[in-house]
Amino acid sequence: MLRKFLLVASASLALAAPGLAATVFSDDFSGDTPALNASLSNFVVAGQVDLVGFKNDYKINTGGGNVVDLDGSSGPGAITSKLSFAFNAGDTVTLDMLIGGAQRKRGFDNLFVSFTFAAAIEVLDWTGTGYLNWLGYTNIASTGSIGVDMLGFATSSLIAPTSMSFRAGNSGSLTFSIGTSSADNVGPLLAGVSLDISPAVVPLPAGGALLLLGLGALGALRRKRA
Repeated sequence: MLRKFLLVASASLALAAPGLAATVFSDDFSGDTPALNASLSNFVVAGQVDLVGFKNDYKINTGGGNVVDLDGSSGPGAITSKLSFAFNAGDTVTLDMLIGGAQRKRGFDNLFVSFTFAAAIEVLDWTGTGYLNWLGYTNIASTGSIGVDMLGFATSSLIAPTSMSFRAGNSGSLTFSIGTSSADNVGPLLAGVSLDISPAVVPLPAGGALLLLGLGALGALRRKRA
């Protein structure tokens, strides 16, 4: 009975071949030099951002590395990936961030995160985690970009994992941007960012699953005769 159960389980698993998630981009800003009005090797900077090091005069707990102050000197600023990233229909694209509030004043800033597509695509299952856990859109017909602008992002927010993801209805390519327009010289902090693209689960033809089932049954029969 156990052998028969394992055969059925193996055939069920063979019905779908899951794709492997791939990290296509990652940056913790350790390769850039801390400075006011900084340049970043992997991003185009609009406006001004500061890169704050582990040892700093601003009483910022960077967690041991460099962090980007998105409202730099004199701000505000935004960063956009220099590279564009291709995806296929059915892929899930996830932007992971370590992000938090300014830590140097009380109140609220704004924080925006966006994907910009080279051509209009259908966006499916647009969701978020962490500070974006309220995101939950099931379908957005052909669009050239998607994004959020949190107007009430608390400056006391701790640096924490946050993500924004979507499933693509058709193939395309994108860049991503993270920034603020708070314009008070003290903005949200970004400690790291990565982009993952997970291929869709690809169903195997029914004949392939039946072939596996048949081979398993044949093997079991031979073992019994032996």
